[in-house]
Amino acid sequence: MLKHTLKSILRQLKRQSLFTGIHLVGLSVGLCCAMLLFLYIRHEINYDAHHAGADRIYRVTQIATSQGEVDYSGGTPYPLVDALRSEVPALELVSGIHGSGRGIVRVPGKDHYRLDEVYFADGSFLEIFDFGLAEGVDPAIMAAPGKAMLSEKTANTIFGTENPVGKTIKLDEKLDLTVVGTYRGEKQSHLAADMLVSLASLNEDYLGFPTDQWGNSIGGVAYVRLPEGGVPEQFSADLAALVDKYMNGEEEGVMNELWLQPLSGIHFDPRVDQVASVEAIRPVYLWIAGATGLLILLMACFNFVNLSLAQNLSKQQEVGMRKVLGASRIQLWTQYWGEALVLALSAGVFSVLLLQLGLPYLQEKLQQQISYQGLQDYSLIGFVFLITLIISVIAGGYPAWVIARKKANEVLKGSKVVSDKSQVSLRKGLILAQFVITLVMICSAITVSRQLDFIQNKDLGFRQEAILQVSRNETGRNPQLKEEWEREAGVSSVTFSLGAPTSRNNIGSDYYPKGRSPQEHRNNIELKAADESYLENYALELLAGRFVSVEETARIGDRFPTEGEEWPIVVNEALVKEMGCRNYEEVLDKRIIIGFNNAEGYIVGVTKDFNTSSLHDEVAATAILPLSMLYYQIGVKMDPAQIATTLPRLEASWQEFYPDQMFNYSFLEEDVLEQYLAEARTNTLLQGFAGLAIFIACLGLFGLMAIMVRQRRKEIGLRKVLGASVTSLWALLSSDMIRLILISLLIAGPVAWWLMSNWLNNFAYRISMNVWTIVIGGVALLFIALLTVSGQALRAALTNPVEALRNE
Repeated sequence: MLKHTLKSILRQLKRQSLFTGIHLVGLSVGLCCAMLLFLYIRHEINYDAHHAGADRIYRVTQIATSQGEVDYSGGTPYPLVDALRSEVPALELVSGIHGSGRGIVRVPGKDHYRLDEVYFADGSFLEIFDFGLAEGVDPAIMAAPGKAMLSEKTANTIFGTENPVGKTIKLDEKLDLTVVGTYRGEKQSHLAADMLVSLASLNEDYLGFPTDQWGNSIGGVAYVRLPEGGVPEQFSADLAALVDKYMNGEEEGVMNELWLQPLSGIHFDPRVDQVASVEAIRPVYLWIAGATGLLILLMACFNFVNLSLAQNLSKQQEVGMRKVLGASRIQLWTQYWGEALVLALSAGVFSVLLLQLGLPYLQEKLQQQISYQGLQDYSLIGFVFLITLIISVIAGGYPAWVIARKKANEVLKGSKVVSDKSQVSLRKGLILAQFVITLVMICSAITVSRQLDFIQNKDLGFRQEAILQVSRNETGRNPQLKEEWEREAGVSSVTFSLGAPTSRNNIGSDYYPKGRSPQEHRNNIELKAADESYLENYALELLAGRFVSVEETARIGDRFPTEGEEWPIVVNEALVKEMGCRNYEEVLDKRIIIGFNNAEGYIVGVTKDFNTSSLHDEVAATAILPLSMLYYQIGVKMDPAQIATTLPRLEASWQEFYPDQMFNYSFLEEDVLEQYLAEARTNTLLQGFAGLAIFIACLGLFGLMAIMVRQRRKEIGLRKVLGASVTSLWALLSSDMIRLILISLLIAGPVAWWLMSNWLNNFAYRISMNVWTIVIGGVALLFIALLTVSGQALRAALTNPVEALRNE
């Protein structure tokens, strides 16, 4: 019986090869899209999930409140780690790290190697976090100075097949280190380190500043592991006591607080200034990806169900004959449900095959390595099987039940099964839902693309084009190097600084106007260390006064300001507004007390606002000051037409000055774009999957129009005999689709507007939503849909009526 039913099902599917193909392609593409986005979301939410006891690991985050402004920072004072160990003994483990970012490693007799992520960590760090230490490696060895551990990837890059343990390496030409072990390090973590260096190796000579002061938190991070059954709330009083004892007296007018941030939330909290190897993402982007996958899957399911309804409910003559020949209701139900099940399972198999092709492409576009275990990925395969089973029951079981319950004489006499209003309404509702989903996705893709284009083309207040950023292992100025590079024909200017106008290399501090109460007038400020060429190099616009001079830079030399010492600074418009000055000239020569060593800054100039961070944030109050102790970067303004010829010459002269250092560079334009990777990924996802949504919708439209033409073949023939024109017949067959698209425009327009307005609120600088986005999306969908249905409609309208009526 089963064999006969299966053969009958396969014959039926072969006889309707066009619709079988539409079913398979539509559902397999929809399932593949859903699986791709499922893998991407799983990849993101699995960050730091592999650590043992991850639910008990927390990062100590500092919250500073001043004048109503709240600032979150993952960096905490370096002495906090020892204070937590000694004064909060109930904590199971406490660890401190310093995130130094990129580092240059040199091995005697070998080349230089650039590492993207270098962390200084103590012995407790490897007890809290699972980095997959090689067998026999004792984490406690990292308590001693001069020790380093390499990731297996880094070890293979530097030493190849040699055993790296016991080898000597030099970090940034400052620290001599001995390799004491390796670790796997391939898991997803916000601390994806290429090399771990013992925290005891960190010193003032390497950093350029002391690590024993409570007011200093540049790069320092503290992690804790709570005891079994412990909750963050039970440590609130202890943390508050530490703050009152050591931190709240450091800066008058600033209230500090320590908060235990769960490890699982670090990757999803971009408001916290991160010391991490991976940028935190906004959860809204995962919601967008999840909603996109779900909506495409729903569209594919709607298509499958709709076509199955239209096909099965038109088989009334066949059902009547089967009933007359003795077929039972359960046999009929099994036949039509079986057809849907075979189609759905086949689509599931094809979707897994498509996944093998689509995943590498998605990884390339998103620039991420997304894990997939093939057929051993049981959760994913189970999800596909469950979806196909549900679809087959709805698409095959429901119409089969509707037909099977009719009596044979009713069916053979032509009872209006197909024209049942409830069935027609259901099919139209499913088509309408498809149009709404497609239109929302089109409008969302247009909006995200417009915002990304706005980001990439907005004037940030400084020059980005052809600016070479060269990182150094030492601070201070090198006048001879500057002079030699500026003699190059392709170089306009050279500046030494802590970093470009938009970079992470800022010093977060606070200030208040001299003579005013710090409790009432203290505000946050970002400090940028730069020499006298910074203004010209980055084409900042000077609105009043002057920039810092060569003489001032030389006078200050290589040192930090002392308390009460006057220091020349150039401020931006945002700071002038915060001080309440009526014009830019009024602020010149005014003094402000800066939290950085309580130095007294006197304002010598005002620049136009420039974006110091991404466009998610408003321009912050900023001061530029000569501080050569922090000049870790060289900015070179180049002629775009001569980059290819000038760059090798710059590298050659660099090697003359620094034979033991790697020429480590990047271009500013690329660094700025890295700030918007999440938006670029969302744009890629929406554009690609919106195109697939259109494809699925058009595939369904094509199939439905083919079925409708077959069902109305006699009507079309009669109308042609009675003189109907081709245009009128085309309008007759297409009118329903046009009407549904117009209705979907009315529904999808407000939905897309609301969704995208909320998304745009994540940006301080953004485009404005306008009705043309909705109109363009609606017109595009209407045009594509009409192209899809017009072929079938015109072919039916041009068919000789004799062909349709000769058997009547």
